[in-house]
Amino acid sequence: MSTSTRPAPAPAASRAPARWREVEQRHLVVGSAVVLVLVQTGWRAWASAGAWWYADDFILLEDARRSGLSLAALVQPHDSQLMPLGRLLAWSAGRAGDLAWWPGALQLVGLQLAAGLAAVWMLVRLAGPRPAILAPLAFYLVSPLTLTAYLWWAAALNQLPLHLAFFLAVGCHVTYLRTGRQRWALLAALAVTLGMTAYVKAALVLPVLLVLSLGPFASGGIPARLRTVAGQWRAWAVYGVLGASYAAAYTRWVPSPVAEGAPTDWSGLVRAMVGESLGSVSLGGPWRWSTENPPLLQVDVPGPVAVLSWVVIVAALGAALVVLRRRGVRTAPVSAALLVVGWVGGALVLVGLGRAPQLGAFVGYELRYLADSAMVVTLALALWCLPVAGADAATAATAAPGSRPVAAPARTRAGLPAALRPVAAVAALVLLAGAAWSSSTYAAAWHRPYATRAFVERAAQAADERPRTVADVPVPASVMAGTAFPDNLPSRLLGSLPRVRAVAAGTDLETLDAGGTPVRAAVVAGAESPAGPQDGCGYRVGAEAVTVPVEGDAEFFWWATVSYLASADTTLTLGLGEREERVEVLAGLHTLFLRGEGGWGPVRLQGSDEAVVCVDSVRVGDLVPAGVPR
Repeated sequence: MSTSTRPAPAPAASRAPARWREVEQRHLVVGSAVVLVLVQTGWRAWASAGAWWYADDFILLEDARRSGLSLAALVQPHDSQLMPLGRLLAWSAGRAGDLAWWPGALQLVGLQLAAGLAAVWMLVRLAGPRPAILAPLAFYLVSPLTLTAYLWWAAALNQLPLHLAFFLAVGCHVTYLRTGRQRWALLAALAVTLGMTAYVKAALVLPVLLVLSLGPFASGGIPARLRTVAGQWRAWAVYGVLGASYAAAYTRWVPSPVAEGAPTDWSGLVRAMVGESLGSVSLGGPWRWSTENPPLLQVDVPGPVAVLSWVVIVAALGAALVVLRRRGVRTAPVSAALLVVGWVGGALVLVGLGRAPQLGAFVGYELRYLADSAMVVTLALALWCLPVAGADAATAATAAPGSRPVAAPARTRAGLPAALRPVAAVAALVLLAGAAWSSSTYAAAWHRPYATRAFVERAAQAADERPRTVADVPVPASVMAGTAFPDNLPSRLLGSLPRVRAVAAGTDLETLDAGGTPVRAAVVAGAESPAGPQDGCGYRVGAEAVTVPVEGDAEFFWWATVSYLASADTTLTLGLGEREERVEVLAGLHTLFLRGEGGWGPVRLQGSDEAVVCVDSVRVGDLVPAGVPR
């Protein structure tokens, strides 16, 4: 008679407390994660409340105001981006009118909250509700990487939906790999589609899902891993159709993002974008910003500090891997490294082809081009340091259709050894303090009256005093870059302000000075008429046409002024070269302004017998604020 050595099952009463402890821990971890998200959302609400519109924001708002809400308007590309969701949000924000900032700020806060909660959900689906998921979550929430593309509203319309879509797609795909249920693959595809409505880089989420399928959710050599993915053919058929459809639509409707210009300095771009920017900001930096182009601040970290940052990063990741291996914790460091290298490399190539040829390698110090790397690093940190729940059984779950769901395995002990916890706590506090300093100093630049904000707010204040009619001439480059023409004209920049009317022709026009204040306009003459033949009247204009000689040269784009005295309101026919305009003339002493291009002479004037119009002078040249030295 043999005696079994199998231990007797634990009584139900003893198993119940363990289940309760697991439920309590789950609630505690998820609750703590949600609290972290809410704290970050509150801080971001403060940061966005003091910010304002900038550059492309005005372009999107004006496009929405002019085009309204239609399918054609939603799919209109902007700066090589197919972003119907962004167009929709721009239309919604512009409904408030008068360039009110609160709708844009609310959109930022809402999207950031959604992205943060989605990050929590993804980490729980990936690694289970273990306390260690709070570390990668905290990195995402406090990193200055995401702030740089948050406070600029136009950039946030691309970035925040991408972050939301990324976390949802990864969480859904992981659940599909663990359970084999096809609906989770469909939900992952829907999440990627959401991202594609906001930003072209959402297409790169599909390779991220492939890395997860080939890495932590497969085993064996490369052939075995490929066979595992082949067993998921239904999901990958959906992903493939989605990716191919988006690529076809993008290439058909969107101009090429590849820019022309000087050859890209690839070594300088890598040094700026990866060597100095990414390394320092990953540790809570860059701690110091260049303020040459507010409110867009650039990384300004000393070279030795950048090198030290990478040394610390490599040492910390290596030490974490050694500790986990000694404790028997299985993680996915290769997949984590592939994700970060692939995503950052893709961002580097896109900047090198699309921005660096025009702006130079210096563009690598602008962190918004790396902002979406934060979400990838969050996933990579989880894969590097945490066991993936259900990964061991996922191959069987997705190998054949109709497989039953596979429960996640028992939680592996992955906590830090007691001796290392004080070190980790100090490191976390240092990183948090650095991130708080870097983020607050960056946000402060958006709270100050930077050139664009000061210009537009001053023009709006002047319009509140009385309606303004101003000449439609380009604003200073510090307000809106000249390369943005015609979006650098007041008719578009200030189109949402109903009491400011920017025109190409009018009487006694004002113009906006360098600070946005409306002042009397004048033309610095490149060509000017001599004194007229009639004493006290100059050139007398009536029913018979009069030719006014104008001598000199003017630029291709010019403004003309006709200074006159009229006995009554009437109309004149004004001819400038081959161009002929019917213009209104007001009784009294006034100046008529007219914008044109190309040839402008001779100047012809013809009125009627209803009024006498005496023309004192005709000038052709550049329009400037009155009093500017000639």
